[in-house]
Amino acid sequence: MMNKEQYIKLVMKKLGCTKKEKEKIKVDLNNDIEMALKNGETFEDIMKRMGTPEELAQEFNDNLGVVYKKSHKKLIIGIIIGVVAVIIAIVLYIHSLIPDINPLGTSGLYQESEVHQWNVEAIGYLNQNDYDSLHQMLSPNLRDRLDDILKAKNDLGELGNFEKITSEQSVEAKQKGELLAASEVVALYEKRSVTYTISFNESGQMVGIYMK
Repeated sequence: MMNKEQYIKLVMKKLGCTKKEKEKIKVDLNNDIEMALKNGETFEDIMKRMGTPEELAQEFNDNLGVVYKKSHKKLIIGIIIGVVAVIIAIVLYIHSLIPDINPLGTSGLYQESEVHQWNVEAIGYLNQNDYDSLHQMLSPNLRDRLDDILKAKNDLGELGNFEKITSEQSVEAKQKGELLAASEVVALYEKRSVTYTISFNESGQMVGIYMK
């Protein structure tokens, strides 16, 4: 079984921040674990609460606004999840609905600046609790699922104030004969980051959203 030193070492290995920030995180993490151990927690319980080294390092990277280039494979997987899962509560057979992915702008129907603005507006409406404007932005099929979207947002917990978008990647995805613009957007808040996967039709109506 992994011990404390091995756990911290693996977390440090996955961090993308500066050496100075790594040292601070290392000291704080060691102190947190030592305090928990003194309070009666087992190291196994601590790991379950904090997550795997990879998960904890990812959380630190997101909170620090570390921007890193994702592999094309990971981007496609993220976009497929967002397009296929039109709304979180609906389970679909992914193998029969895999979309055809192409770079944004391939068809001439979508412009990067236009899709970026749609993403900013959608996330802004969620941040401001402007649900009337968000409702107007949704496609007719998705408007009936507004309550599910709001529940998914509430399930994220307390985020704090929105700070900035740290990364944004968009593609065109042909789904059931309809060409969509699909984006993966990482937004940084005071307490954590949120990854939004959002898809729009050519009219600028949101047809899918997934947040984690």
